Amino acid sequence: MLEAYDAHEAKMALGLLADDYEQTYLDPSFQRNGGIERGSGWTITQSKFYIGSLLAGRTSNMVIRADVEECLRHAIRENEAESEGYFQKQKNAGHKYINIDGHNTSSSIYWFVQKEMKSIDPISKKEKGLNDFTPPQRKDVLYKEKILVATLFRISFRDMCHLFRHVNMSVKLNAQEFRQAMPTKLAAFVREVSNGGPNVSEII
Repeated sequence: MLEAYDAHEAKMALGLLADDYEQTYLDPSFQRNGGIERGSGWTITQSKFYIGSLLAGRTSNMVIRADVEECLRHAIRENEAESEGYFQKQKNAGHKYINIDGHNTSSSIYWFVQKEMKSIDPISKKEKGLNDFTPPQRKDVLYKEKILVATLFRISFRDMCHLFRHVNMSVKLNAQEFRQAMPTKLAAFVREVSNGGPNVSEII
């Protein structure tokens, strides 16, 4: 799958994916600005049910991300200036990966493993935090491979934007999200204004 982008697929443990989370960049120039820490995307309850269902073996999904270092090398080899500048900027910022899909999944895992968010069992509806598991159970939760992760080694900045659109076709993007999924000067300006950027009246 995703062979065009030199995808390396592997199941990862929750503990390892949580470790990667702080080095993974969610780029609002083409992505939904989701995640528990932003109060967007899934609700806290949805995240809790997701973790509970994952631990109970009752759900399955995938995380897709781009490897910054490898994609930078690819952009240099291909003499692709836009992607080279983009990935160099991300590398300089200390980002190891760029999220393309599955950010709500990764955010939920991070908050469960690192921030003491509880899970909700899909059958009993009981809440359970990581520390509520026995030591052997915690080892299984943290280190048994449970999440399929596709890491892309050769993808351009533009192709990341297209791929985000493609993998979200089954989850309809609203008009604003669809426009934002392709980086343009207008989309960047709208984001800047909505985030308290330049005063529109002064520009006009």
